[in-house]
Amino acid sequence: MNKKVYKAVSERAGGECENCQSNAPLELHHITGRLTTETADNCMMLCYKCHRSEVGVHGRDGRRLAVRLKVQTQQIYFSKGMTEAEVRKTMGGKIY
Repeated sequence: MNKKVYKAVSERAGGECENCQSNAPLELHHITGRLTTETADNCMMLCYKCHRSEVGVHGRDGRRLAVRLKVQTQQIYFSKGMTEAEVRKTMGGKIY
């Protein structure tokens, strides 16, 4: 884990889950996985419920949330002027 990325994401979150704004303990979530890219845009701080519970992104019922976070991330990349090919590469080959 890149310590600079962790610090930037943690500061951005301000102690709150970036999905539900809970002030429960936070965990770093890689939106498109660790292997594609580790940047502040591709990571966010999530509470346990949003990260690893049944309804969290890694949980049994978390697919909808995971896809929503990927769509938001892809929109950030497009807003920064990235082409579809660049976004696709950064997102692990997919457009959501």
